Amino acid sequence: MKLKLSRNLLFIIAGIIASGFACCHFVLPKMIIEIDHGFIPKTEVPQSRKTALLASLKNVPTRFSVTSHDSFEIKGLISKADPVSRKGAIILAHGIRAYKEHFAPLARRANDKGFDAILIDLRAHGESQGRYCTFGFHEKKDISRVIDYLEANGHADNLGIWGQSLGGAVAMHSLAHDSRLRFGIIESSFSDFDKTVHDYFKRFSGVNVPFFADFLIKRAGDIGEFDTQNVHPHLAARSVSQPVLISHGTADGRIDIKYGRKNFQNLKSKKKRFVEVEGANHVNVWQTGGERYWAEVFGFIESSLK
Repeated sequence: MKLKLSRNLLFIIAGIIASGFACCHFVLPKMIIEIDHGFIPKTEVPQSRKTALLASLKNVPTRFSVTSHDSFEIKGLISKADPVSRKGAIILAHGIRAYKEHFAPLARRANDKGFDAILIDLRAHGESQGRYCTFGFHEKKDISRVIDYLEANGHADNLGIWGQSLGGAVAMHSLAHDSRLRFGIIESSFSDFDKTVHDYFKRFSGVNVPFFADFLIKRAGDIGEFDTQNVHPHLAARSVSQPVLISHGTADGRIDIKYGRKNFQNLKSKKKRFVEVEGANHVNVWQTGGERYWAEVFGFIESSLK
């Protein structure tokens, strides 16, 4: 009887160890990079909501798609400015677990200011293909494919990129990767991928165990097939010479404003500006900054193109 109980106990212990290993080796790392099962639960947005957002535009946007270097289809929309007053174009890159239609209000403002708005679903988001988010590693190459398309279709003159949160990191890496981008607007973005994962790990678990978080980061990179040491926007910033405006809310509880300042300090750009939006959190920079914020950002863009 004792022998039987001992064997059962061993099987139970072995099962617990095996389950723990599988969880740490496969499940938890995917929570960092897999959009459907990440640290921030994905909220399904009704198509009616997306349609309503697009209806706020003054024109019917043109749909397009490009194929990434690793054979994923990246989907987007082009909302055109009035040809008479057109000044250029801006690629709009959304945050994690967001979608291109989120930028419809910004697209309308861009159109009013004379800029075509290029709204894209980043890989693994919205209508675009791909399973894993790589925080700028592969996305910067996707942006270059988008630029190729825009060049071939007459939308790439005076071209810039505007990114929010994850999209801000993608924008910074894209500016360093592709000199065809003439300016960048980066809102509420992180500076170090590792530190951001550590911050979120502590936020959701209540503790931070650095060596364990580092293991998950390494495994996430292996699963998603990207180098996690090459997704640090503050390092990419050292190669960015285009004009860049970085903005961040002083009350951002997800990505501390110190990370935005770090990105700014590392910029190689001779023309750069840092905008602190007093009282804004991670998701309401536009609303909190109001018309003064819009005027400052678009004023910076227009002065960068002179």
